[in-house]
Amino acid sequence: MSAVKVRIAKDGSIIIPREFLKKFGLHPEEEILLEERPEGLIIQRIRKSHLDEIGRLLVETLQDADWAQLEKERGDRCF
Repeated sequence: MSAVKVRIAKDGSIIIPREFLKKFGLHPEEEILLEERPEGLIIQRIRKSHLDEIGRLLVETLQDADWAQLEKERGDRCF
C-alpha cells in the first residue's frame, strides 16, 4: 500500500494524484464515498452494478429518440 501527502485547498477540496486515479479507475465527475472510521477518513470508490451502467447507457442513447415513432413501431408487434 502506498501513501502520498496532499494539501487541502482553502475551499476544502483535495487533489487525488493522477497515479491513484489511474490505478483505481477513477474519472472526473465520478462520485466517491467518504467514510469516517476510528483510524481516520477513508476514501472509497462506489461500485455500481451492471444494471446501473445499462440504465446510464440507455438514457444516453435514447435522449434524442423519436418517441412517437418508437411507440408506433412497438405497437406493430405482438409477442
